[in-house]
Amino acid sequence: MDRRRFMMGATVAVAGTAVAVTGTPPFDDIPEAAAAAEERFTHRGRKVVIQKVGKNAHAVVNGRHGVHLEQMNGGYATHLLPFATYKAPRKAVEAVIEAEDAGLLIV
Repeated sequence: MDRRRFMMGATVAVAGTAVAVTGTPPFDDIPEAAAAAEERFTHRGRKVVIQKVGKNAHAVVNGRHGVHLEQMNGGYATHLLPFATYKAPRKAVEAVIEAEDAGLLIV
């Protein structure tokens, strides 16, 4: 088992434990106003939905992959591309998709 598979498995296990303990799925408490402010677009053949929640944003790629974005230093950053910030969540998600296409990461 490689490190990437281990980390993905550990992440799923932690999220599952959190749901089991609290009884509520993550992002279930999104206010209706925030849920209405979602951005939808297609980039390189992938359908993306971005929801802004406070200073954070959550992007879903092709209905199954989640990308967490956090507002910092006047832009948005993601742990997938830790050394860059982007002016808008859309630009950050586009950069993540392009990095995946280049073989740098798996979304």
